[in-house]
Amino acid sequence: MGLFNLKEKFIFLVEREIENAKNGLPAKMILKMNNLEQKDMIELLYRANDAGVETQLIIRSVCSILTGKPGLSENIHGLSILDRFLEHSRIFYFFNNGEEEIFISSADWMERNLHFRVETLIPIYDSQIKEIFKTLLQIQLQDNVKARSLDFGKVNEYKTSDYDLAVRSQVETYYYIKRMTETFYAKKVEEKKKSRTPKSQSNN
Repeated sequence: MGLFNLKEKFIFLVEREIENAKNGLPAKMILKMNNLEQKDMIELLYRANDAGVETQLIIRSVCSILTGKPGLSENIHGLSILDRFLEHSRIFYFFNNGEEEIFISSADWMERNLHFRVETLIPIYDSQIKEIFKTLLQIQLQDNVKARSLDFGKVNEYKTSDYDLAVRSQVETYYYIKRMTETFYAKKVEEKKKSRTPKSQSNN
């Protein structure tokens, strides 16, 4: 929680990826937030870059780290998505040597959030919900319509890809959630029908 141990927890999670990378293990982070400007966290991300940690940033607004610059941040890549709806979620993914951890949070990596406000960081334990968040992050990373690069030499350039189809993440997210919801309620209706079927009829 902010004002107490929120920043320390973030530091622990990033440093764990750094240690894994130094030990020759796969190390990866996907960090989605509104703003990234807190100097200690930026310096930590540069350390992660030097160790070989693969870092994907999805930052809507202020981003004070220089991403994609050879010799400085070649393992860090950033994008920003501005579309019809406000991007306001904060999701933090850590590979953790295959024991993946995902958190949602109220906090950006800003001085005010990490030092002066009451903010929260919530772990996601349910495996199915983890998969949902991973899919949502991948949809955003694949956006080739509204995503703009934050990388050195490409700042504000619209992101392109080799995909045959256009991927507009907010639209794809809507339909992804819609399909999940429809599937969920269809199963509930089917379960209710089965529960109402008389035993004698079901045996026939």
